[in-house]
Amino acid sequence: MSEIVPFPGAYRPPPPRNDNILRHILDSLTRSRVDLPVQQLRLMDRDCRELQQRAIKQFAALNGFRIGSRRRYAFEQHKICDHSINVSGALIGQPYNYREDWKKVGEDIAAKNGFALHVPPYPLASIHFPGSCAFLVFTKPGIKIQWLPEQITGIAPC
Repeated sequence: MSEIVPFPGAYRPPPPRNDNILRHILDSLTRSRVDLPVQQLRLMDRDCRELQQRAIKQFAALNGFRIGSRRRYAFEQHKICDHSINVSGALIGQPYNYREDWKKVGEDIAAKNGFALHVPPYPLASIHFPGSCAFLVFTKPGIKIQWLPEQITGIAPC
């Protein structure tokens, strides 16, 4: 099988800097896909997944989490845990349609299950779909969460 080679003029994202990786994820998700060949769409999807994996690794490294298996909890079935990220030491949910009452729902779920809920200063700075999904981190009480730069400042244009 030969490697897919982009056609001349095809979009190739610049390598993201650590301080704007969520912006690059958002750009890759919202770039126009009209009339693009299937190979180009596949490249764009692959690039987006790679950016998301890189952001997950950065967030995990900031907080001393390991990516991989962790204990499962019954409340993960709640839609607040959509697009969960699998790291040791935390449950990360990324639900669409974030509203202020999501924080209250998350706090109630956390309290009933012996967890603390952490929400970044910019709540919609998710890794799954920045600007559209919230980023909610459930941990054991007493753990301090470090945020990616864009989760503090918001997602600015590149």
